[in-house]
Amino acid sequence: MLIALITALQNDVDASSESGFSPELKGGLFLVLGLVLVFFGVRGLRRGTTKDKFGHEYTGGKAKLMSGSRLVIGLVLVVLGLYRVVAG
Repeated sequence: MLIALITALQNDVDASSESGFSPELKGGLFLVLGLVLVFFGVRGLRRGTTKDKFGHEYTGGKAKLMSGSRLVIGLVLVVLGLYRVVAG
């Protein structure tokens, strides 16, 4: 679902004229979402525990995997957001 959202927002050749959102606004959205994911990824890796969307707490290898994936996806979103803001 997240990949579909990223793809939909990234392909704005015709969508920007229809939706009325500027590339800078979309880049800012990517940047904010990416920074939030990076924060939760780093926090989970430092603590060694993390929670899923239902509130279940995980420790050990699964926590590291979930936090690492949040960190990587967050970094990708930050790079895409910066690209959108700078390149327009």
